[in-house]
This record gives sequence, C-alpha cells and structure tokens, in this order.
Amino acid sequence: MATRFSRRRADGTVVYYDSEAAMQADAEPMPGLFDFSWLWAVVGFFVSVIVVCVSVYGFDLAQSWPKWLRFLGMLSAVAAGTYLLSRVGQLLFYSFWVLVAVGIVLAVVGAAVAFIWSVA
Repeated sequence: MATRFSRRRADGTVVYYDSEAAMQADAEPMPGLFDFSWLWAVVGFFVSVIVVCVSVYGFDLAQSWPKWLRFLGMLSAVAAGTYLLSRVGQLLFYSFWVLVAVGIVLAVVGAAVAFIWSVA
C-alpha cells in the first residue's frame, strides 16, 4: 500500500494526494511583501488619522490655510497613508520582528561580554 498525503484547506475540507510533490504544487501561494492587505489598510487608516490629527492640531500646522484646503490636505494625507501602509505593512511587520531578534541577540552578546570583562 502506498503512502498518501493529505492537507486540510482553509474551508475545512481535506484533500488527499498521491505524492508530496503534488501536495506542494496545489498549495496556495504566500502573499508577497508588497501585496494589498485589508488588515494593513485598516491599521494604516487609524495610524494615518492619528498622525494627521497630531500634526495639524497638536503642532498647529496649516492653521493659516483656508478650511477647504486644510480639509483636502488632511483627506489626501490620510488616503496616502492608508494606501502606503496597506502595501508595505507586512514588510514593516517582518522588519520589526527582525529588529527585535537582533536586539535580543545583541543584549545576550553584550551581557556575555560584560560578564567576561568583569571576571577577567
């Protein structure tokens, strides 16, 4: 009797394959780092609104502009920030975790060097 491979799909169904190569060929492709993501679009919208509100009302930027021009500027800044973060959000997320890992490694190496320095 031959070995069979199975995989559970996202909709809950189980698919059976005769070989591991056939199973890997049928897998859904991973999204790219710059593909549009609705999750990061929502995150980008809220981050953009906060940044625009802080810059306009907190730092009094563009207070001398007419109201209609300030409104269009805020609207376009929020739209641009939302689109930008919807495209590069996944890249920023991965970059954040890489920086966290590098920080942990540097902290451990620094602690080891400090210990060796104090003992020697």
